Amino acid sequence: MMPVLKPLLAGKIPLLVLACLLPFSALSAAKLRRPDLGEEILRPQGDMRAFQQHLEALTAEDMAGRGTGSPGGMRAIAYLERQMRLAGLKGLPGLIREYRQEFSLADPRPIEFNLLATGLSWMDSSGEISSRQDAAVPFCFSPDADIERQLVFVGYGLKIPELGIDEYAGLDVRGKIVLVLRGAPGRAWRSSRFKGKGEALKFSSKMGTALAAGAAGFLLVGESAGLDEEQEDALVRRALRARGESTLPALWITRGLAEELLACSGQSLAQRQAGIDLQLEAIASQARKSKAEAQYRGLIPELRCRLRVSMAGPRPDLQTANLVGLLRGVDPQLRNEFIVIGAHHDHLGRGAFGSMARDAVGQVHPGADDNASGVAALLLLAEYLSAEEQPGTRRSLLFVAFGAEELGMHGSKQFLADCPVPRAKIAAMINLDMIGRAGADRLRIEGVASGLGLRDLVRSISDDCQRRVRLRERASSRSDHWNFLQSGIPALFVNSGIHEQYHRPSDVLELIELGPALETVDLVAKLIVRLADLQQAPKFSPDGLSKSFLRSGDKKK
Repeated sequence: MMPVLKPLLAGKIPLLVLACLLPFSALSAAKLRRPDLGEEILRPQGDMRAFQQHLEALTAEDMAGRGTGSPGGMRAIAYLERQMRLAGLKGLPGLIREYRQEFSLADPRPIEFNLLATGLSWMDSSGEISSRQDAAVPFCFSPDADIERQLVFVGYGLKIPELGIDEYAGLDVRGKIVLVLRGAPGRAWRSSRFKGKGEALKFSSKMGTALAAGAAGFLLVGESAGLDEEQEDALVRRALRARGESTLPALWITRGLAEELLACSGQSLAQRQAGIDLQLEAIASQARKSKAEAQYRGLIPELRCRLRVSMAGPRPDLQTANLVGLLRGVDPQLRNEFIVIGAHHDHLGRGAFGSMARDAVGQVHPGADDNASGVAALLLLAEYLSAEEQPGTRRSLLFVAFGAEELGMHGSKQFLADCPVPRAKIAAMINLDMIGRAGADRLRIEGVASGLGLRDLVRSISDDCQRRVRLRERASSRSDHWNFLQSGIPALFVNSGIHEQYHRPSDVLELIELGPALETVDLVAKLIVRLADLQQAPKFSPDGLSKSFLRSGDKKK
């Protein structure tokens, strides 16, 4: 029994869903007009049931949220492969098993470590020994270690020659453990001299500076007092996910632990930091051209620290794939150009990475709207347009289900980096991501300014849509279309917006609104045909890129 249809059989269907389903059942045998050729797209009978079946399959219990590299994620890939074959799509040379473009990526989940064998202990001048395992977390690229050394506080650990700053000047840190503040003075101030010096402030840069100075261990502490538990937790996760290589044993420690370490020195961490901030701001502003004084830095002679790190080892790379199916065009002159129709197939699995519900990590995040709805639409479009009754489009169509979008749009990056067709022959791209919600009168099509003439083309089709369609000149950067735009390819982002269930276990099948979703599929089908049949492909325009990208100065020429 279809979950959404259960209330109908019980006589309890919500009015909104009933309003969506009834008119659509009458449309199941309707035709989609092909404006350019005067021909029609025949919508297959039972399209609502087919859409529902795809949704059910992709959100099934054994898919377990379709996490990248997970068993459920691989089941989703196998399902999509079968459906592309059943739809009559063709594979491309160089792909695995006809349709798979396989790739791997680093696992973004925090690295695990042995809590009992990782931490910091210290002995003060009286011989008293203190130990803390609960306030220290290793950087994921830290080597295993068990060392006992003296402690040197080096402020922010900065070495920026162009600002006249070298916090290691006059300090002997060889064979010692350095205690380093994160960030830089006044980094959040609009007038800060350290704006634009982000490279020098990175974890890896500070570790490299310490290693070059001969340090044997590295302790990083947050630069700001008063962080709440969530902010502290974010810093912990960042340390465990930080990428890089180092031979220097390194721990991130809480500010409270740093205060404990310095308590015996006669100066608190806050006092030392305040003095260092004034010194460095003065040097950076060229009010003083001397090196930073060691008044607030230096050896903490009262302490001897033991730093221990025991990592579980790096996680193996995640294996996933894009699924690529070809529907060959019919025009001898244009069939070697392509329209890409894309939707990402992955979601969050059990929420270890990316969940908006911190207390729900470990629970399955089904991702019904994000993005089973877009993938179901992709498959339905492939079935529509490859049906024997269809006359075919002039350009060829590439249906691509991208992997690893939730981890940084890796699938679309891989597709473009190792493109199975000449990238210059991709005329346009349409991205379907979250089309199943937000009511019958709301749909967004972003990026209509990314190709000359796209706005008018989209408007001419959307005006006939029962859903209220909102066109946006620029496209946001939060889904796979973005990589196409950055590559100079006109791209449209079709979505129905964010909702309260976004990236939560509550994004379930029962909340998908079938009528509006299928209305969107109809609109996109018309749009695909119009784009594929244009005599001249739309010329790319950077006006479709978001303002933040244009401000960065990286726009395509």
